[in-house]
Amino acid sequence: MGWLLAAAAVAFLLIAPIPGFAGHVNPNWQYVPGYYRHNGTYVHPYHRTVPDATKCNNYSNRGNVNPWNGKPGTKSPAPERC
Repeated sequence: MGWLLAAAAVAFLLIAPIPGFAGHVNPNWQYVPGYYRHNGTYVHPYHRTVPDATKCNNYSNRGNVNPWNGKPGTKSPAPERC
């Protein structure tokens, strides 16, 4: 697990300086353990940003990159929510 964290950190540091990828990601994150939904579907464990007052600094937003999996964000939040 330690190597995965190190690899994610290196990937983030390499990608963040690229124009268009240097968003403002919430630096605080939390681990969400796997769980079963009420319909029996299993949700795998994942990392997410800690909830705060804005929706603009989440991993999934355009301009941000998820440091855990290297995927760029694709969502465009409403401007009034930023």
